Amino acid sequence: MGRYLGIAGIQMRVFRDRENSDAMIEKLDTIANQFPWVDLVFFSELCACGLNPDLAISIPNPVIDKFCAWAMREKKWLIPGSVYEREQGKIYNTSIVISPDGAIITKYRKLFPWAPLEQSEAGESFCVFDIPSKGRIGLCICYDQWFPEVIRTL
Repeated sequence: MGRYLGIAGIQMRVFRDRENSDAMIEKLDTIANQFPWVDLVFFSELCACGLNPDLAISIPNPVIDKFCAWAMREKKWLIPGSVYEREQGKIYNTSIVISPDGAIITKYRKLFPWAPLEQSEAGESFCVFDIPSKGRIGLCICYDQWFPEVIRTL
């Protein structure tokens, strides 16, 4: 039984021009209360900070800190969707992985932004992480899944 991994995926309304972290925390609390066996919770693309690249954030920041605190409190793995990340004048569509210790253990930048709609920069590397005694997980974001080399590499 130790190798079973309980996973919950949450898809919710994402607003274009505002961050959604408080609504996400409410949904996370519901999952923790109703499904205590869940080990990993994940959200959809751009859920936390909206669909507007002008709202890009740095990582870490106070929004991400809320998610880290929740993961540590509930002792769960968390992938809070992706956010528009601003770093060195560029914007990326980035997903992070938070461990049950509340630490960001890795981040992944979308390799294939969907042009012309997405104006973010492309990431440069694939991303896998291990959940001890459970398994290895690979990340991709939305349009990345349509490229067979991404899935083969993961």
